[in-house]
Amino acid sequence: NRIKIIINRADIILNLKTIWQEKREYSYEKNILNFNKELVNLIKKTDKNKEFIFFSGLGVSEESHSKRIKYISKTEQYILNNLRGVSIIRPSIVIGRGDKFLSRILPIIKLSYFVPLFGAGNAKLQPVFVDDVAIAIELILLKKNDNNSIYELVGPEIFTYKSLYKLIVECLGLKRKFVPIPFVLAKVGVSIIEKTPINLITKDQLLLFKENNIFSYKYKGFENIGFKPRDL
Repeated sequence: NRIKIIINRADIILNLKTIWQEKREYSYEKNILNFNKELVNLIKKTDKNKEFIFFSGLGVSEESHSKRIKYISKTEQYILNNLRGVSIIRPSIVIGRGDKFLSRILPIIKLSYFVPLFGAGNAKLQPVFVDDVAIAIELILLKKNDNNSIYELVGPEIFTYKSLYKLIVECLGLKRKFVPIPFVLAKVGVSIIEKTPINLITKDQLLLFKENNIFSYKYKGFENIGFKPRDL
């Protein structure tokens, strides 16, 4: 009932809700796909044309090896098929104060001389600054586009995980040794970690280290919004 009241009063609905790991009471189907189906159906009952912004992620595809990504892809399709004026936001790895990526890698780099690299660290990524993502949302809303659109929001620089870690090490003025960890061994380690209270990485997140996380040129980006994102 509370969500119904909020939706009725809102001009714009923005959904950032997600889960990163399946547990007993949580599943990707229930907490990502079904939650958004219910949300979309509530919006349709009030105003099908009400602006809806859904935060997804770069590289979302039904062909992904990640179970979580597959459910996000199904969610995107349901939203696009049932509403108008939808903006799907697919940011790359978001960098900013308190972000999950840096907050997990920085303590390892600061405390350990040896820095682990999943695989050889050759997968590519295109980090984006959190403030630039916020500005993009503002500009998208100001345009008031009635068409459904997908935006891939990436920074201007392409790194490999190894080159990005090297940059972080240089910025900190440290000397570190990078240690490649084969994905087979990493998967075993992550399976053990998932059974503990330590919230470090999940098997689904590990899969993302195998795939490039860069602009696909298939969808809209910062250029279409008329904004130039900052470099790292």
